[in-house]
Amino acid sequence: YVPTGPRLYAIQPTSGNLRWTQDLPGEILAPPAASEGVVYVSCRDAVTQEFRMYALRSSNRRVAWEKPAVLPAPPSAAPTIAGDVIYVPTKRGIVVALDKADGSLLWMYR
Repeated sequence: YVPTGPRLYAIQPTSGNLRWTQDLPGEILAPPAASEGVVYVSCRDAVTQEFRMYALRSSNRRVAWEKPAVLPAPPSAAPTIAGDVIYVPTKRGIVVALDKADGSLLWMYR
């Protein structure tokens, strides 16, 4: 998965062929992470200016969460996935833990 501006490219690793592209509502802010057929990617919404994380199915790029997760600050690195939790470090020194199944906020730590 390769982010450039507001577009995410899914490239087949064995052939290098393009599988799909997905435009997000703003510039992608950190490298995406993938787990169990879902890609997690964050961007800053160009209209609302909110920082959001989206979950896209890797097979067909459809959304996996009913709504994107809202982050309190821009991510400072790619999310880390451990078990059923997505950990997102932010540039304001806040670590956010999201439920991998639906993107709901589990906790924040400063």
